[in-house]
Amino acid sequence: MKKISFLTLFIFYLWNSSGQIIYDNIGNFNQFRNGWALVKLNNKYGFINKKGEEIVAPIYDNVYTYDPNTVDWIKVKLNNKYGFIDSTGKEVVSPIYDEINNFNYYRYGWAEVKLNNKYGFINKEGKEVVAPKYNDLYRYRSNMVNWIKVKLNNKYGFIDNEGQEVVPPIYDEISNFNYYRYGWAEVKLNNKYGFINEKGEEVVAPKYNDLYRYRSNMVNWIKVKLNKKYGFIDNEGQEVVPPIYDEISNFNYYRYGWVEVKLNNKYGFINEKGEEVVAPKYDDLYRCKNKIVDWVKIKLKNKYGFINEKGKEIVPCIYDKIYNYSEYQSNWALVKLNNRYGFIDTLGQEVVKPRYDKIYKFNSNNHKEWALVKLNNKYGFIDLNGKEVVAPIYDSIGNYGEKHPFWAEVSINNKKTFIDEDGNTVIKKK
Repeated sequence: MKKISFLTLFIFYLWNSSGQIIYDNIGNFNQFRNGWALVKLNNKYGFINKKGEEIVAPIYDNVYTYDPNTVDWIKVKLNNKYGFIDSTGKEVVSPIYDEINNFNYYRYGWAEVKLNNKYGFINKEGKEVVAPKYNDLYRYRSNMVNWIKVKLNNKYGFIDNEGQEVVPPIYDEISNFNYYRYGWAEVKLNNKYGFINEKGEEVVAPKYNDLYRYRSNMVNWIKVKLNKKYGFIDNEGQEVVPPIYDEISNFNYYRYGWVEVKLNNKYGFINEKGEEVVAPKYDDLYRCKNKIVDWVKIKLKNKYGFINEKGKEIVPCIYDKIYNYSEYQSNWALVKLNNRYGFIDTLGQEVVKPRYDKIYKFNSNNHKEWALVKLNNKYGFIDLNGKEVVAPIYDSIGNYGEKHPFWAEVSINNKKTFIDEDGNTVIKKK
């Protein structure tokens, strides 16, 4: 759009009945519209046609070209107000607005208008489709809705493609659609957050202190915060997990379908239905680092145990330490209690009571089916069934095959002898 000045005067005069020139200046034809020439009289502007007929009386303070691809109008100014005249010279939009912007910026066929520092819209017929009552207008790019964001008294809402308030301007903030969930937009009111849907309906009242996207192939939920507590809402906006927890972690870290929760410095689990499968009563939780057992290691009052896939304590929290399964034997885990060691199996049963000062790995003395044990500085062996096959009576036990292909050297009271593969003494005095 540009303001046109008189650069050229035609040698063209119109005379009145007294023989006087009517206009102060006459511009080029076709500059504003084909067949029209701008005329000026007493610092007012109008138009004549090629027949010399006055199409628009010189009453306007200024005239402006306007985008002919949208409307075939000319923008006019009168008393610092703007409007439009059409191809017949008729005022299709009366000059009542403080500003008129281009068509199609916000919506196809609409042009923003300003009056008394308020904004609205007119359409291509010159009708006021949205009265200028808003403090500001915003383009809203979304494949979800064809709306325009409006601001009134520092509150935000939406108008639809008919100019109707589909969301009244009551919110402090409105974010983009689809960030948290497809078809939802986050809204803020009095420092609380909620959601509206693509129909403008409030699906979640703004009552939460914060909202969080929650990426999981397990659940289609949104994490919510209220009074420093966390929970979840589902795809209908219902609280599937009430905000009662101090922390909520990610699903599937410990077990598929479970998520760790924290309350009063205690830990537990909820499942993909929002049910509390393990009450938050443990001091800490640990992933099992192998596939021998599908359990979670638990800690309570500096003691360790296990819970199974149903959340049941399969091994109570009685041990000072539990080592990894298969570290010593493929289906056993070493346990420590009161500085004594034993083994539990994959059922959580004690196959070797924690009574030894130390237990070595199986085959550590070149005996595939035995493990060396130490008790009160004496050594012996246990087998794969947890049976004590060689009582811990020896001061030392060497490796099988070291001095004899099938024996191991042992010492007791500074005397040495051999034991065979069954643990029997093989050298006897005559």
